[in-house]
Amino acid sequence: MRKLKEEMEVVAREQKSVKKGQEEIRERLKTVGAECDQLRKETEIILQQRAATLLRLNPIIEVLKAKKDNNVSKVTSLILSLRDLMTKQSKPQ
Repeated sequence: MRKLKEEMEVVAREQKSVKKGQEEIRERLKTVGAECDQLRKETEIILQQRAATLLRLNPIIEVLKAKKDNNVSKVTSLILSLRDLMTKQSKPQ
């Protein structure tokens, strides 16, 4: 009978230990989930910034090509378009 009681105490301690471990894992998973959400948001912001940069980069390259070809009217037109684009992008949405 005494041995059974000791074994039950051991089992009870092990169960408490397992329960504590499960709680710790649950907390870690919650933390990892929150970090994952934050990374998704940051990634979305980076992708939006990248898209905006690419929209400006293409006209800049065209300006350089037009300058190389000494096409002043095209350079002027492209620069005005680029200014408009940058003004639109800088306005808060």
